[in-house]
Amino acid sequence: MMIMHLYLYLLIWCQAAETLTDQLTDLGQNVTINCDLDENEVYWFLLKLPDSSAVILRSFSNPTPFYYNERFRHKYSVDSKHNLFINNVTTDELGVYYCMSTDSKFSSGIRLHIIEPTPQTECQNHTVVQYIQQNQTVVKYIQQNQTSWQTLTLISALFNAVLVVVVIGLLKAVRRSAEQLHNTDAQLRQDIQQHLYSNQLQVHYLSVCLSVCLSDCLTD
Repeated sequence: MMIMHLYLYLLIWCQAAETLTDQLTDLGQNVTINCDLDENEVYWFLLKLPDSSAVILRSFSNPTPFYYNERFRHKYSVDSKHNLFINNVTTDELGVYYCMSTDSKFSSGIRLHIIEPTPQTECQNHTVVQYIQQNQTVVKYIQQNQTSWQTLTLISALFNAVLVVVVIGLLKAVRRSAEQLHNTDAQLRQDIQQHLYSNQLQVHYLSVCLSVCLSDCLTD
């Protein structure tokens, strides 16, 4: 569950406010929210910043989803294409909805809000006003953090570029060292061969001199 919430908060950083799609409804109505991911399994989230966020359910290829809270069972359901059905909308269901695949691909956000307020008690009116304020906070929060996310992305790209340059430099240095070592080894072999050849000449010369001396001695 903690991982799901971390994914949800990461989504706030990665999604811009303009990716949200408004879907209007009225209190007491039934609503279907579409999931634009073509996946066999998806998660559904409800985002209600700054107060709370919730993982609603996980749907599978079979018609029976897994609910993360038992109270969601009587409020939410899904069809064969993983679209979310909300029964008898109240202010508790107003917010931003996302579906996510099991490999962490998010859909576009669907912001569910009411068409217009119906006659309500003072307490209910206060709840609607509070929701509108929360909804504005969501947009403001996403807009503020979009710049921070872009800055982090730029820093990450620069760091990766520097890392690539350093790796290329190291590879070139290793290659030059290998070439120098090869050249040194070749020169050493050549010096040894020359030295051996010189010794062979000296031995041959001494052999000739010795032969001449022996020949002169025998002649005398």
